[in-house]
Amino acid sequence: MKGGGVALLVREYITAVLRQDRLEGLSTESFWVELRNRKGMATLVGLYYRPPNSQRELEVQICREIAGNCRKHKVVVVGDFNFPYIDWVSHTVRGPDGLEFVKCVQENFLNQYIEGPTRGDAILDLLLGNELGQVTEVCVGEHFGSSDHNTISFNLIMDKDRSGPRVEVLNWKKAKFEEMRKDLKSVDWDRLFSGMDVIGRWEAFKVEIVRVQNLYVPVRIKGKVNRNKEPWFSRDIATLIKKKRELYDVYRKQGVNKVLEEYKKCKKILKKEIRRAKRRHEVALAVKVKDNPKSFYRYIKSKRIVRDKIGPLEDQSGRLCAEPKEMGEILNRFFASVFTKETGMKSMELRETSSEIMETVQIEKEEVLAVLRKIKVDKSPGPDRVFPRTLKETSVEIAGALAEIFKMSLSTGEVPEDWRVAHVVPLFK
Repeated sequence: MKGGGVALLVREYITAVLRQDRLEGLSTESFWVELRNRKGMATLVGLYYRPPNSQRELEVQICREIAGNCRKHKVVVVGDFNFPYIDWVSHTVRGPDGLEFVKCVQENFLNQYIEGPTRGDAILDLLLGNELGQVTEVCVGEHFGSSDHNTISFNLIMDKDRSGPRVEVLNWKKAKFEEMRKDLKSVDWDRLFSGMDVIGRWEAFKVEIVRVQNLYVPVRIKGKVNRNKEPWFSRDIATLIKKKRELYDVYRKQGVNKVLEEYKKCKKILKKEIRRAKRRHEVALAVKVKDNPKSFYRYIKSKRIVRDKIGPLEDQSGRLCAEPKEMGEILNRFFASVFTKETGMKSMELRETSSEIMETVQIEKEEVLAVLRKIKVDKSPGPDRVFPRTLKETSVEIAGALAEIFKMSLSTGEVPEDWRVAHVVPLFK
């Protein structure tokens, strides 16, 4: 944020780069941000606040800045420009300010999308774009907080890449754990394991676990959840929001004081319900923090004002890079440059191996059950695709079968391959 009149909030999954090179040191609050989609295609978004009754020189500077960005880029400009004397239907000016701005809009083929008043009876807040179809579903809504300006909502089309891989994940919120337990309880493990060695028993056990896992846990497409919906958001709150918006629209059209009072009453009830919903959600997270710490820390992270994000990074030529592959190459080159190569190391002498034989280890069902109940369910599965959540939820039903497999493994010395491999993922810190 610059100055105090302009701010842009960008979600974590959107690549955004602040373009310092696009500023000319304007005396008004403004900045430009480059938004990129998965294909790397960029759209420049400019935000402006022009104080009322500003000097003509400031208007000329703003027009020069917008025109320069429109020459080579897809551009969207939004902000409070305070040009109440511009008629955006006929593109004419009825007052002292706005002549240069209208000329800039026409010469750069910019479309102005706001049709209704945004403060009183005047259109002070503007939304401009230099490509047809890049802005859709423009809506002038109610006031934002204590501001006397109306909110503006719209969709920005950035040629989103929809050809990427569809990643399927298990939806544990809709899992049928009781049916899963009943299914596994009916399995005769002794009969199933009859005549099998350790490898065969483990494979048979894994087949049964994966079968019930796929049968009773539905699948959803990753990324299809509503990112704009808060975890405490409920159907009752959605109904109140809809009712509040409808009352506001009726008041704007009719101007009846009775409708205005109903709108204020609905707005007050909505605020109270949101506070209650947030409180209930936070209490539930605190109660389940030991069983599901990932949800707790995800919620805490979402409330942080400053968030750590990788990039953009500067390469050797001074160019800012925001693409994941380019940033990975920059980090790799840096780590390689500071890597210390050890020289003159002496060879290690191996100690003599002990001839002592390990005594017989007894593994009981109760011990296995105790370990299964302590599994952290927020961890990812290994190559066997058996999720920790499944093991914990069905611990009573599978503890005996696992105990028998472990006993045979210790007595015969055989170890299934699934126990000897794991997924290793390097993490940036």
